[in-house]
Parts: sequence; C-alpha cells; structure tokens
Amino acid sequence: MWAFEPAGDEGKRPKLVLIGGLDGDPASAAIVMRVLQWWFADRAAAALRAEWQIAALPCARPDSCGDAPVSA
Repeated sequence: MWAFEPAGDEGKRPKLVLIGGLDGDPASAAIVMRVLQWWFADRAAAALRAEWQIAALPCARPDSCGDAPVSA
C-alpha cells in the first residue's frame, strides 16, 4: 500500500485527503490517480495548489484494487 503526502512542514495550509478503493471498486483508485494528475499538471489547479495541500491513499484496500489503472 502506498500513499502520497506533501513533503516538508506544510501545516499552515488546509489539507485535502483523497481515499480510494474503500468500496472494493478499482475504478475509485483510478479516479484518485486522475485527480492527482490534474492537481499537479493542470494550470487550472495552480491557484488551489497555492492555497491547499493534497494527500492521497489511492487504494485503501489493496486486495480489492487488483489491476486498476493508476494513470489517466
């Protein structure tokens, strides 16, 4: 199981935490990965990145995520 967390001391900004795979549907893990891709790659998310942190656990139940796609 792997997770993504911000590096360094980012305690002053609110943190959004995404958790996928809880429902046993591999698609939810793929959705979390697509949101992370958007968050870091899309200029439209730049203002949000400046104000918020993001952490993610794409697959909270690794045995149920199987061969879920991890990128868009």
